[in-house]
Amino acid sequence: MKNLLFIIIIQICFSSEKFNTPWGECSLENKNTSITTDILKEIILKKINKLNSIYGNIKNKPFTIIIVSKAHKANPINFPHWNRSLGITYNNIDKILIKDKGFAHITQSRFNQVIDHELNHLFINRIDYRKTIPRWFKEGFAMWYAN
Repeated sequence: MKNLLFIIIIQICFSSEKFNTPWGECSLENKNTSITTDILKEIILKKINKLNSIYGNIKNKPFTIIIVSKAHKANPINFPHWNRSLGITYNNIDKILIKDKGFAHITQSRFNQVIDHELNHLFINRIDYRKTIPRWFKEGFAMWYAN
């Protein structure tokens, strides 16, 4: 319930820009971050096209990516893994939260790896047999893919 409340609050506080991708409409929420929305859209489309070229297309449905800046409190979702994570993907609502590179104190290259990793989770979560894929495999595959 706390996570759902956080998501509603985040959606109210962030400006959202929607754009089409091969995976469906993406709502990109990016406010007060160190990277522009146009650059983020370019990165996301490039990563999705790369995944599609390697593994094929997946189900087409809307998803959301939220870039969390340091303007928000340190643990905005009150989720135990958030403090040691750079990103989290929610599979039942197709939503990705990623810490802004300025907030996480990481390079652009590392930020791109986090986007790769989280998009890979979204990809795997849309596979029909995802419930039979062990969690350790999903995490390992996302880590391997993001290098």
